[in-house]
Amino acid sequence: MSFFILSIVILFIGTITPFVRLYLDDSTLLDQMEWENFIHQIKIEIRESSSIELKNNQLRLSHPDGLIQYEKFDTILRRRVDNKGHEVLLYHVKSAQFIVEDSYITIKVLHQNGKTYEKKIFMPNQIIFIDKK
Repeated sequence: MSFFILSIVILFIGTITPFVRLYLDDSTLLDQMEWENFIHQIKIEIRESSSIELKNNQLRLSHPDGLIQYEKFDTILRRRVDNKGHEVLLYHVKSAQFIVEDSYITIKVLHQNGKTYEKKIFMPNQIIFIDKK
């Protein structure tokens, strides 16, 4: 009887292990897809903006749709338009930083799992930059 129960447990562990591994890999893949989607969206909005402002580590874009604001809020990175709404762009964010250097905006995000995401985005010359630290 003990051997029968042990065989069933081993069989169960053997069949569930690939699914657990797939789930763990999938969460990393999901984080990467979130990041890529966020970068794609912000690139478009930066290029369509007339001015960019950095204030209290918030990125504010004067966009035809209104004032678009990117900011870290609790453990997420969110997007708001005209100080309304709460569009979650990235989950599990430990820290987020926006840096303007020359004609580039660098976005650095530290994920709660310890992985750092960083992207440099070209800022066209016609965009006015305002720094209000």
